[in-house]
Parts: sequence; structure tokens; C-alpha cells
Amino acid sequence: MFSVLLPVYNGEKWLKEAIQSVMDQTFEEFECLILCNGCTDRSADIATQLTANDDRFIIHKLHQANKANALNFGVCFSKHQWLAPIDADDKWLPEKLQKQYDFISQNPQVDIIGTQLDYFGTLICAAPRNPCSHDEIYECYSRGKNPIPFPSAVYKKNVHLRGVGFFNTSHFVIEDYDFWQRCRQNGMIMVNLPEVLLHYRIHGNAANSRVSNQKKEEGGVMTESIQTDSIVTARQAIAKGITDAMYIDCDDVNKMPADWGLIGFLRKFDIQYPRGAGTPVNSTDDMKVNDED
Repeated sequence: MFSVLLPVYNGEKWLKEAIQSVMDQTFEEFECLILCNGCTDRSADIATQLTANDDRFIIHKLHQANKANALNFGVCFSKHQWLAPIDADDKWLPEKLQKQYDFISQNPQVDIIGTQLDYFGTLICAAPRNPCSHDEIYECYSRGKNPIPFPSAVYKKNVHLRGVGFFNTSHFVIEDYDFWQRCRQNGMIMVNLPEVLLHYRIHGNAANSRVSNQKKEEGGVMTESIQTDSIVTARQAIAKGITDAMYIDCDDVNKMPADWGLIGFLRKFDIQYPRGAGTPVNSTDDMKVNDED
């Protein structure tokens, strides 16, 4: 039923957890292609030892350190008609594939099925929720959002041959976002399940992960300073804010929890200065659109 694609580049620290979360799936009809792309650490050895007695797992060693290339390799060598990507530092909940299989059985017309996620690692907390309906997801993509967490999704393999193409190997960070946008442009049907079925790792030093925020408004412009214990903490705060800003959307600022800090600020900014429909996430053209409104 599912071909799980697990690309890994020097992920020996977390790989065991990711593989174990696939092994622990209550839905057992799957193969898992572990794609070691350019690894120079013990990732391949760890994968080999952990999966030695489970013939559902197949390990491929690729020389090129390129995640998009590894995913394309996995697509070509997969044997099932539904693909399920997972990152080497994340974890699935045990019932993930079962719940997605149940949904597919009742909704065979859907092409892509994501889920909700929570954070673990440096920051252990609930993540804001993604929209579930096809129309809401499309609307988010039209404004540069990314409402389907890639390692939560399963999707039909044939979308690659229905105009979408393969993963762009020139993208080293946003290969999933680029792929989802091309899926939208080609009319693929997308939904998210309401359940949290993915734990998404936030990296950094857990001992220094607290962030305090100070806000002030001068001349109609709001500024926000972030005080942290270390550069690592600051980077994680920014990364978490960017992740949330990309993955979710919230039109009611009054529903934002007070402790979201930087996340809330980014989302309030998004609401005050909305991105024009179809505007790329790194474009400045949206300011021209807003000036004309």
C-alpha cells in the first residue's frame, strides 16, 4: 500500500527514532526505502543493524548529498502506489498510516493527505493547526503558505506523471514547498487530517530554549526585541517562527496564545500586510499590490 521514503544525510543522532516510529506503525503493509545520500557518519550502519530482521526495509547508499535527488531515487524504485515521506529527525505516531489508509478507503479521489503536527526536541509543545479542507489549503498556498507538513503526508505516486514532475534537485531547503506548489498548479486534491500524527523536531540546546519578548510601538511602527541566553537559542526562536509562519495561518489575532511571542508577531504582520495571491514567499511585489488596495 505505502512506500515510505526516508532520506538521511548524517542523521545518526536521530535516525533510530525515525526508523522505530515506522516499525511501530499499526498498519503493516508498507515498504521503507532508507536513502542514505552522501552520508559520512554511521547512519547506514545504524539503519542496517536496526532493520536486519525486517525485510520491509531496504537501504540504498547514494553518493550525492542532495535530499531532492534521494527522494527522486526513492520514487523511481518504490513499488507501491502511495508514497509516505518522513525526515530522519522526525517521528510518526503509531496510528499514522492506518488513519491515512482509512481516509483513502473512503475518499479515493484525494491525491495528497497530510496531518497535524506537534513539536519535540528543543521545544516540546503543540504546534498551531493547519487547515483541513482542500479549498482552505489551496488558499494558503496562493498566499505563500505551506499548510501540508511534508513528513506528515502520503500522496499518490502518479502525481509525478500527471504534470507535476519530480523534486527539483536545485532546491536544498524548500524542495517540498516547491513540489506542493506544483501539485496545486496541476489541480491535485489536497486535505489534512485533524489528528496530530507527526512529531516534528526542533533542534538546538534544550537548556537555553526560553525566549523573553519585549514590544514597543513608536510612530505607528511596532518593534519586537528577542532576548535569549545564546545565539543557538536565538536561531531556534527564529527557525520556529519561520516554521510556524510557513505552515499555518490564523485570521483571528485574538486567538493567538500570549506565549507565542515571535510567532504571533509574524502572523499579525502577515494579517496586516497580506501577501498578494500567487506571490512567491520571497517576493517584495506584495507591497505594490497592497499600496494599490
